[in-house]
Amino acid sequence: MGGTAFEGTICLAGVVSSNLAITGSSTTGGVTGPPQINISVVNWSGSTGTFNFGAITAGSHFAQYIVSTGSVAKTTSSGSVTITDVSATEIKGTFNFTCTDGTAITGGTFTAQRQ
Repeated sequence: MGGTAFEGTICLAGVVSSNLAITGSSTTGGVTGPPQINISVVNWSGSTGTFNFGAITAGSHFAQYIVSTGSVAKTTSSGSVTITDVSATEIKGTFNFTCTDGTAITGGTFTAQRQ
């Protein structure tokens, strides 16, 4: 079955305390916000590879999907992110995941500007 395509207008990546955070979101009228996808890779070494998602727990990789302003983030039950290219200015890759409520996010790609 078809779903709704989402193409973020801004995608950023940054490392905080060895954890990689990737955020893709929309910008409307100069305001950045949902829909939004957040991906977290814990203890990232700076390398490429596939990182499997699970439920959000301490020390686990995870993703979130925020549908609209004021909505509760939908969080992963399974899925993965594959980082395919890392440079000084960008991180590229693909992702897919299923949220705990059954929402499926498929065919995701990103080119994130490093912060």
